[in-house]
Amino acid sequence: MTPQRRTVVDIITRDLSHPSARAIFQAARELHPSISLSTVYSTLAMLKALHLVKELEFEGMDNRYDMDTESHVNLLCTRCGRVVDFDFVPPLQNEVETLTGFTISEGRFEYYGICAPCRS
Repeated sequence: MTPQRRTVVDIITRDLSHPSARAIFQAARELHPSISLSTVYSTLAMLKALHLVKELEFEGMDNRYDMDTESHVNLLCTRCGRVVDFDFVPPLQNEVETLTGFTISEGRFEYYGICAPCRS
C-alpha cells in the first residue's frame, strides 16, 4: 500500500462525516500535494470491493463514503448535506424474508430533514 493510499484510508477512518471523494482528496493533498483524484477514487473502489466502505449515492450531491458497513440509519440534512449515523436497525429484514422468501444481503435506510445546527 502506497503512502497516498494509506492516507486515504486514514482520512476515511477518522472522518465520521461521510466525506465525498473530493473532500477526501482535499484532505489528502494537505499531506501529499501530488496525490491525484484518480488515486482517491481507485482506493475507494478497492475499499468498496473489499466491503470495508459503503458508497452512498444521493441525488443532486456528491456520493459519500461510510466506513460503518453494518446496518444503520443515515440522517441526511437537506439544507447543509450533513450525513449522520443513527444506530437503529429497522426490524423488518427477518419479516420481509419470511413473508417473501427474499434473502436480503444488504439494505440502506435514510431519513431526510434539517439538522440541529441548521435549525438554529
